[in-house]
Amino acid sequence: MTDAGFARRALALAALALLACAACRPRSDETELDRVEFGVLFGGDIQDRPEIPLLLDPAQQELALRVSFRKEQTRERVVSFELERPTAQRAPDGGISYAAQLGEIRALPGERRAEAKLGFRRGDLPGPWRLLVRLDGRQVLERRFTVVEPTR
Repeated sequence: MTDAGFARRALALAALALLACAACRPRSDETELDRVEFGVLFGGDIQDRPEIPLLLDPAQQELALRVSFRKEQTRERVVSFELERPTAQRAPDGGISYAAQLGEIRALPGERRAEAKLGFRRGDLPGPWRLLVRLDGRQVLERRFTVVEPTR
């Protein structure tokens, strides 16, 4: 092998290694997020529960979405969410039909988290629910949970 051929191969391998290294690095949004939480608010903490009772009274139960950052934000950050709820109507295929509640919260410069309190509404049904959360348009959480009838 000639010196020029060896140099070309070494350069090609170095370029591939550099590309692989860049692809493995986490995006800045991923490294600046500390946690994305959703669940039942209890004493300031958010309890992640696979089943949540359908309680309408916020004095009995509050749901919360919280996005925490590792450090104070230097610019406004938009956290949008989509809460999918089952409806009484059936889908054309006979399955469950869903309605979506859309919302948005913001983390302002100097803040380390954004939080929203959510709750059930009259007419909400038990069954499978889903929450999608996006930070600046990029999905950071998909959470499926089951809403159940409260025990008496």
